Amino acid sequence: MTASIVGAPALAEEFVASQSKTVVETKKGSLVGALDDGIYSYLSVPYAHADRFMPAEEVAP
Repeated sequence: MTASIVGAPALAEEFVASQSKTVVETKKGSLVGALDDGIYSYLSVPYAHADRFMPAEEVAP
């Protein structure tokens, strides 16, 4: 089953996790997740840094 959000860009194949693979590759590096009872968890993921009312800056790899 594939979910999509109207107006959202299609996800690249490298962002797909499976029962045997919880590591996903991004432009900024690898993310190691965990699969527990059918739920994928990726903790401590830095999304962006921004001061209040300022545009977000990209995270370092």
